[in-house]
Amino acid sequence: LTAEVGRAVRHEAQAAPPSLDEARLEAEADLNAARSASAEAELSTARAATGAELLASPTDACPTCLSPLDEHERLAALTAHGETVARSRTDNDRAMTLVTDAQERLRTIAGLTRRLDRLHAPVEPMEPDPGPDAAAVLERLRLRDSELAERLGEARAHLEAAETTRAEARADANEAARLGQAAREELLLETTAAMLENIADRYLSERIEPLTEDVASRWKLLFGTEGLTLGPGGEITLRRGNIDLELQDMSGGERAIANVIVRLLVSAAATRLPSVWFDEPLEHLDPRRRAGVAASLLQAVVAGTVPQVVVTTYEEGIARRLALAAPKVAAVVFAEAPEAEQQFSR
Repeated sequence: LTAEVGRAVRHEAQAAPPSLDEARLEAEADLNAARSASAEAELSTARAATGAELLASPTDACPTCLSPLDEHERLAALTAHGETVARSRTDNDRAMTLVTDAQERLRTIAGLTRRLDRLHAPVEPMEPDPGPDAAAVLERLRLRDSELAERLGEARAHLEAAETTRAEARADANEAARLGQAAREELLLETTAAMLENIADRYLSERIEPLTEDVASRWKLLFGTEGLTLGPGGEITLRRGNIDLELQDMSGGERAIANVIVRLLVSAAATRLPSVWFDEPLEHLDPRRRAGVAASLLQAVVAGTVPQVVVTTYEEGIARRLALAAPKVAAVVFAEAPEAEQQFSR
């Protein structure tokens, strides 16, 4: 506080120090004087700079009063204006330093004033004088308070250690419970996996393997060669020499026939659908294989593989021959024919 007062209040060593109000007024006066000096210096700088700019070019008359002016006089005037510019700028810098100093003093005085305003005058104690032994009693009470604070700190440390131990015990218990739950889940998963594996083996042996054999045999009936295979995962491959062709690698006819055979047999083996719909299954086939695929679809219904097969096709001749060959299970329905002319059967 003393250092702040020394920066804000200036006085001679022999004179009494001024009050804060007097110091504030003095600082305000110094600030106004410094600002005026700065303004005058800036004005002098501007005037001298303007005159120097006008005298920079050779002329035979003064640019301000228009009186005759020779070259020597012009150069002397130009030098004088330049010196005035330098001197005015120095004066302006000195004035700005005084402005900054006065502003700092005013800020310090304002801060001191606010701090002094918050101070309150001491209040005379209302209680009676405790006597000469009060200091000794107070010292004993302070020592007792220090001992109690130390014991309280030790108690809090023991409490924190106990809480840490309890938290670790709970974490161990939770971990043990999680391990037990994980062990039970692992046992359940192992049991479930074994059951699923048994079911998969049984399904493979009872459904997939016979279905695979049936797919291969029907392919052989149509093409006269073996090779079409239905994998356990539903993938269709065609053995061609030492190469297994996937469905997208087969020819258009082979792919169409493979789709018909597999879809028909899978629908019968894995679902209970009352009917299976084929849209243009005879496309991309030569005449002999068109007839073979159509006969296979009819045979699937005759053999009871699926209850009903619905086929859309433009092969009217093949459809009519199949309807004539098996009139009890086959019928031809024309989409655009009058309802009276349509024939239906089971």
